[in-house]
Amino acid sequence: MGWNSWNHLACDVSEQLIRETADAMVASGMRDAGYQYKTCQGRPGSYGQEAQDARTFAAWGGDYVKVDWCYADTLDAVTQYTTVRDALRSANRPIVLSICEWGQNHPWSWAADVGQLWRTTTDIEDKRTSVLDNPDINSQYAHAAGPGHRNDPDMLEVGNGGMTWDEYRAHFSLWAIMAAPLMAGNDLRRMDDSTRAILLNREVIAVDQDSLGIQPRVVGRRSRDEPRTRHAPQRRGCA
Repeated sequence: MGWNSWNHLACDVSEQLIRETADAMVASGMRDAGYQYKTCQGRPGSYGQEAQDARTFAAWGGDYVKVDWCYADTLDAVTQYTTVRDALRSANRPIVLSICEWGQNHPWSWAADVGQLWRTTTDIEDKRTSVLDNPDINSQYAHAAGPGHRNDPDMLEVGNGGMTWDEYRAHFSLWAIMAAPLMAGNDLRRMDDSTRAILLNREVIAVDQDSLGIQPRVVGRRSRDEPRTRHAPQRRGCA
C-alpha cells in the first residue's frame, strides 16, 4: 500500500514532492490505515547506473521504486531487473521494487525472486472499461500471488476525476478483492473528502491485506467469451 506519482502528476517529480506527499500521507490518516510506500516515477532510465539511481531515491526518502521496461526490448528482463534489485539492496534501506513490463516476459514465472510486485496488464486508465478489463487479465495469474509477491493490475485512479464515485468505490473494491497492491494515484496534497473516504475504508483494506495474500480467480464473466488475454502494451510512461 502506498502512493505513485504517475497517474496524476506524470514526470513532475522532485524531492520536495516526495516529502510533501509523505506529510500528506500522515496528515490524512493514510499512514495509519496502512499506506506507507512512496514511489519515485517519471525519472529517466539510466541503464548501467542503477546503483547511483538507487542511492538517489534512498536519499529522497523513496522506499518504493517502479521500473518500466521502456525501450529495453533487446535486453533480458530477468537479468536487468535482477541488476536493479541488487542496486536497491546496496542502498542500505528497504526499497520495494515494482516490476513494470506489462507481462511481456511472463514475470509471474520468475519475478517473485526479484521484486515484490509485477505488472500483468496494460496501463490503467481513469475510466470504467479499464477498471473492468485489468482484473480480467490479472485473474489469469492468480496462482503466482502470495505474501510478499503480488500480481499488479496497475495503480489506483480513485479521485482523479474520470469516473463517478460509485465507479471509484467499485474500482477500489475490485483491487482489494484481487489482493492487489493498493497504490493511490491521486494528488494526496489536495485530496477531497470523498476520495479520502474510499481510500481509508478499513474494512475494504482488510480484505486486500489478508495475511495469506491469496488472489481469487474469476468464476463468472460478463459474457460467454473466452478469458481475456493481455493486450499489446500501452506505454504511457515511456515518453
